Amino acid sequence: MPVGRVRTCMRSPWAYFLQRTGYDPAMPIKGGDLARAFWAVDRVLGGQRPPTRSQMFAARRPLVVWLVAGILWWGLFILLLDGDVLPALGIGVLLGGLLAMFARIERGRQRRLVRLGVWDGVHAHSVGETRAMAKRRIHGENLRPLCEVLAYFAEHDFGDSEWEVVEAALPETDIERDEWYSHRLAGRRTFTLRIAAVPDSRDAFVEIYGVLGGRGKFLIAGVLHVFGKYRVS
Repeated sequence: MPVGRVRTCMRSPWAYFLQRTGYDPAMPIKGGDLARAFWAVDRVLGGQRPPTRSQMFAARRPLVVWLVAGILWWGLFILLLDGDVLPALGIGVLLGGLLAMFARIERGRQRRLVRLGVWDGVHAHSVGETRAMAKRRIHGENLRPLCEVLAYFAEHDFGDSEWEVVEAALPETDIERDEWYSHRLAGRRTFTLRIAAVPDSRDAFVEIYGVLGGRGKFLIAGVLHVFGKYRVS
């Protein structure tokens, strides 16, 4: 009896994408799975980055988004439909409502970022830009104390084994050749520390990425200033 060829979906790019989200096609769909799948796809697409100012505005004012977008679509379709007002108005209301729905989804995403500790709910980031919270050249002896300070703010357990990883990676970096090592400190908050050694010196150049609003950001800048000026034993 001839055996038919078994086609597997694992060769499909969609299957690879779902695999990255952690979704198992063999598991039956249960309650809450769709929501988890949605947030998994959002995470793969970079949805855990802090929002921009325009995203914050839209999420807080979905009715304004509906009104403004509806008027713009209405005006556009009046021109396209040769002055037919009512059909253009209906299309404007529908498309404006669609954008308002996306604004409500964005509001839910932003609330989730606050719950996860990824975003403080206040400070926006520019479009396509992740700005360093602080950067400075510091003494090499102060690199471990800096990691411990950041781990304290992140509520992350930074131990000897983790420091050995950072210490081993430092000689492979070079600020002049733009070769960096990135170390992630993930806890209640998440910080990324980028490190590059300064040639012919024991110093290191560090950049700190993350979200820490209020006085915390100025405190980190002050810590970097001290670590750059003095050697802390």
